[in-house]
Amino acid sequence: MKNMWIIVVLSLLSGCGYNYAYKTRGGEKITDPQIISQIEINKSSKIDVERILGKSSAITTDKNGNEIWTYMSTQGKVGLFGSTAKNEFLIIIFGENGLVKRIHKQGNKGTQSLF
Repeated sequence: MKNMWIIVVLSLLSGCGYNYAYKTRGGEKITDPQIISQIEINKSSKIDVERILGKSSAITTDKNGNEIWTYMSTQGKVGLFGSTAKNEFLIIIFGENGLVKRIHKQGNKGTQSLF
């Protein structure tokens, strides 16, 4: 009987914890392929991207003068026996003409060129 209570208590404790979602600009949207597919290479402008995803979390420029917009989403779970986190980044590179040149998605499983 004592072992039964230990199993019940451990089962309950293993489920304890809470989910959190820290999302910066574009958070949920960058994980939705249907939303990302609205952004078109050599057609979508900075205004279009901002309308679709919102303002970027970070804007930088590479050595070739291309503007790079980065969006981030972090989701995770904190529990009694540790925590897990899933980070995703959407990186949009604009060419000199101000139109989307490339899109990359980066997460816990590596980098993926979308277009």
